[in-house]
Amino acid sequence: MSTAIRTRGLTHRFGRTTAVDGVDLTIAPGEIYGFLGRNGAGKTTLIRVLLGLITPTSGEVSLLGTPVRGGRTPSALWARVGYLVEGPGLYPGLTVLEHLRIAARYRGLAAAAVDDAVDRLGLHRYAGVRARALSLGNRQRLGLALALLHRPDLLILDEPVNGLDPAGVVDVRTLLHDLAGDGVTVFMSSHLIDEVARLADRIGIIHDGGLVEELSGEDLGAVRLVLNFRTPELARRAAAALRHHGIDTRDEPAGLTATDPEAVRRPDLVATRLVSAGTPPTRLAVEAEDLEEHFLRLTGGPR
Repeated sequence: MSTAIRTRGLTHRFGRTTAVDGVDLTIAPGEIYGFLGRNGAGKTTLIRVLLGLITPTSGEVSLLGTPVRGGRTPSALWARVGYLVEGPGLYPGLTVLEHLRIAARYRGLAAAAVDDAVDRLGLHRYAGVRARALSLGNRQRLGLALALLHRPDLLILDEPVNGLDPAGVVDVRTLLHDLAGDGVTVFMSSHLIDEVARLADRIGIIHDGGLVEELSGEDLGAVRLVLNFRTPELARRAAAALRHHGIDTRDEPAGLTATDPEAVRRPDLVATRLVSAGTPPTRLAVEAEDLEEHFLRLTGGPR
């Protein structure tokens, strides 16, 4: 098995609305993959397609080398996949321990699996508490315990630290790192950008249904040269002038950015060339961009 998750041309439409648009993903075993997007960008739809909960309009999906085809997916696959999507589906009148014991019996697991899940998620003191009385954070802990009960090879998680206090977030972060170290693949969607930056080996950003960028941990904090201009026309001419000197730029809402090492090292030289070309910038600065800034820039800025 060379991939844990693979999609090709994955597209899903709701009537005339395209929720997921031609997404290609390749995620390796043992990788922690962070998935970011604004509300309505297509994150949850894509996760539901991965889990066979909805059938895509077109494209291919496979998990752990097995094709996923909605209700026709081989049932043996789900013995190797754990998931938590849109919060845990709990029975209000059942206790934490009852939830785990029932799930263990359904999967044919030994009682030790329940004890292990309770240990991993720190649920000892809540074992006899009914779901209706649990805090949001402890409901989430129980949902994670249920997802991990059968020791899956692949975990698909939507907002895994939702409702957890800071100590709980650290606990889950450590748990996911340990699982990845044991070869478990983790695909996680979250609105907590800093947490994704801490955890993920690679990050995919989805916007308007399309995967607009993938980046690795090494890409985060990359230094860039930021250039602003009085008008879009001046920015266009400046980009052409810099291309003439072998410096590629990227269009931004307020101007241009360049990651060329020489441009970053010698911003004074860039400024001189732009002034000579008749396209002086109103601002020129070398900046290190964090994941939040990068995400907002790619997806249209703050709202």
